[in-house]
Amino acid sequence: VAGDPIVVGSARSKASGWSVGVAVPTAMLTADAWSTVRWAVILGGCVSLLSLLLAISVARSITQPIDAMRRNAVALVAGASPRFEPGTPEMGELWNAIERAVGDHRRSDAEISRLSEQLAAIVTSSRDAILSKTLEGIITSWNRSAQQMFGYSAQEIVGTSIRRLIPPDRQGEEDEILAKIGRGEAI
Repeated sequence: VAGDPIVVGSARSKASGWSVGVAVPTAMLTADAWSTVRWAVILGGCVSLLSLLLAISVARSITQPIDAMRRNAVALVAGASPRFEPGTPEMGELWNAIERAVGDHRRSDAEISRLSEQLAAIVTSSRDAILSKTLEGIITSWNRSAQQMFGYSAQEIVGTSIRRLIPPDRQGEEDEILAKIGRGEAI
């Protein structure tokens, strides 16, 4: 085509001594190059999109069972008995461990409750005055025998200082007792 730029190339054969020349219009080379680039971009984009879809699929295959296990664990802790179907042996082992831990926790709570009731019955029925206090000396519990011995009802005394019951000349003993308790020593 007249007036179009062309690319020229030549080579000389050592064996025959002939020279070969080629002239190709630039537009033809550019069109082929752009066609190659276009297909490379399209293929690269498709491979990238497929990689992204595969990554999303793998992520869902990992997160969905974990999310299902989390929901079932929350229900289990709340007292329900959910059925969880683990997809892998590892998920099954993890679920079994969660069930055992929740069961152990429930048994511990029941035992603590039973022991607390037993202790409360002992304190309530005791003929001895029994009270409890914080490390700061604030009375937190008071039984009927303490009420009879000291003359204060639980409503009157709970929340006040133990020093209210200690004679002035023995206040120092309370300081020593609280210090020993604070250090974990027996009294």
